[in-house]
Amino acid sequence: MNELFPPEQVALKSPMMQWMEKHNLTTFDCLNGGECPETGTEFKRWCCFVGGDIQEAFQEAFKEGTIGEGDTRDEAVSNWAKINKVPLWNEQGFKP
Repeated sequence: MNELFPPEQVALKSPMMQWMEKHNLTTFDCLNGGECPETGTEFKRWCCFVGGDIQEAFQEAFKEGTIGEGDTRDEAVSNWAKINKVPLWNEQGFKP
């Protein structure tokens, strides 16, 4: 065998990725933030929300106030969890 690590050992998803999949989360780089064209509300660079269709899910989450925002991807994910009262992957109570 010429491989440093066998494929099955590195093919596992991180706890964070498992957590994001469990909650059907999508993160999106808004390219330096901006303003929502419909509401005029300011938003930060990174957004985190439930759903796969970015445009539809983003607009719905923005209207409902369930979108997580941050200057980094991790901040947006953490903000989403706080807003929605969901324990993070590294907090007590999370079960993959």
